Amino acid sequence: FSAAALGDDLHIMATGDDKALWTRVFDGNNWKDDWLSLGNSFRGQVSAVSWLQDTRIDVFGVTDSTNSVEYKTYMGGSWGSSWEATQGQTRYALSSCHVQYGRERVDAWLRGLDTALYHDAIKRVVAEDSSVSFDHWGWESASENSRLGSAVSMVCRNDATYHDAIFYNLTGRGVQHVQFSDEDGWTQFDRGGRFVGD
Repeated sequence: FSAAALGDDLHIMATGDDKALWTRVFDGNNWKDDWLSLGNSFRGQVSAVSWLQDTRIDVFGVTDSTNSVEYKTYMGGSWGSSWEATQGQTRYALSSCHVQYGRERVDAWLRGLDTALYHDAIKRVVAEDSSVSFDHWGWESASENSRLGSAVSMVCRNDATYHDAIFYNLTGRGVQHVQFSDEDGWTQFDRGGRFVGD
């Protein structure tokens, strides 16, 4: 399951036994309608995040057939008609988050097929004529020395774009903590331990 709050509504999403993405909405008192299929065919868990001052939800998933990352947008009371493909590929669950203050951007993170940490973002862009578009950055290597032995868990902390990634290393299964900030760039910490799973 994954969930995202939009206003007073809680949107719950899950990969069904048919591998499609299903969603249902809770308004705080009652469930609205029944489960709705958004289609596609995913492996494992999806990642949903609300942003744009609680007017938009993006849900990211890894397709079952090609291991590629696709996303779909909920805005203006309805879901977009199609899934948007990205260049990212992974066999693991990915993570997404939104900085709560001052930034109109959603960030997504994954373990690439080469075990490296990758980052992508969707950013709101306002043109001189006040028209609004959404710029999809494209996946980029997030930390040159990181080699992941698990899916990544991510927190976007504040409008200084502090981002914290947590994952297991590739060999000893110890916890690695990679932190990004606009001021310091990437810093990596070895937090020790020995773990399994995601």
